[in-house]
Parts: sequence; structure tokens; C-alpha cells
Amino acid sequence: MAVTENTVLQSPSISAGESVPVTSVSSVGLSLFLVIALIAALAWMARRLRPAGDRSGDLKIRSTLHLGARERVVMIDAAGTHVLVSVAGGQIRHLHTYDSAPVMQEDKPPAADSMQSDFRQRMRDALGLEREK
Repeated sequence: MAVTENTVLQSPSISAGESVPVTSVSSVGLSLFLVIALIAALAWMARRLRPAGDRSGDLKIRSTLHLGARERVVMIDAAGTHVLVSVAGGQIRHLHTYDSAPVMQEDKPPAADSMQSDFRQRMRDALGLEREK
């Protein structure tokens, strides 16, 4: 058969007017669903099989005080015994051991009202205004 100028070669591809077969769309959709379901099942199994909780037992950090960029003092509760250690530059040194829990004072910021009145009074003094009564 000779090819002439008027002969149009037909390709097996889908032309603009035709649609994609439903079986191939459903096959792709089912494959996508199975992959997502497999990922979800693996994530669920990984979460269920993970070691349960914190395994530190009776070892807890009670307080930390930063002394510098790499230095700090740490109070550790080890099964009822309180140990004070210093941590600096990859070294840990024992400072003191308490048989019972030491009384620790929490740093409480000053009340906001007293700070405001102190600032107000200092500002008046700096500007030379009369004192507040």
C-alpha cells in the first residue's frame, strides 16, 4: 500500500473526543487506596508496638539551675534519695546527697501592682514632679 498525501496515519492513542476506560480509573483508584491503607496500618502497628511510656522508673529531675552557657546544677530524685549534681562540659560531679526531700523555694515574681507603683514613683522622681500621696 502506498502512502499518499491524503492518507492519515491512525495511532492507537486516545483522541480528544474519547474517554478513558472506567476499568483503568478504578484500578488506579483501588491501588492508591490500598497503598494509603497499608501506610495507615503500618503507622498504627508502629505506635502499638512502641515501648510503653517512660522507662526511667524512680529517676526524676526535680530542678535545674543554669549557671552559664554549658554549666548547670541539677537536683535528681532517685527512689526517694535526692542527689545534687553539677553538669558541665560533658562531666557530671556529685555535689551533695539528701536523705529526705530538701525544702525548695520557688522564685515568685513581684506582684504586678507593686512593680507598676514603683515605676510610677521613680518616673515622678526623675521628672521632678510632686510625690504621689
